[in-house]
Amino acid sequence: MFKLFISALLLVGFTANADHHFSKSDIKNILFTDNNTIIFELNNGDAFEGSVLTKRTCPIKRNYHKIYFTDDLVGNSFVIMDASGLKTCKWGALEKS
Repeated sequence: MFKLFISALLLVGFTANADHHFSKSDIKNILFTDNNTIIFELNNGDAFEGSVLTKRTCPIKRNYHKIYFTDDLVGNSFVIMDASGLKTCKWGALEKS
């Protein structure tokens, strides 16, 4: 019984600490702020933000051509194709804003 209780607590703890993941088709807009924050605006009106980890490869102050996600779910990075080639933009854990 004790093992079952501990397992249930761990499961709830892992679920509570999980990063927010959403599908790339749910994204309405991606914004970058001057203080190195990325903001994902979703179609349902929610917004998630995180700290940019790779400031030199994220399009914070310039336009980009195409963004590619490696999976259907948005994790912690995407690939940007611009005039100079492919770059990876990574960010920290997303928080609902």
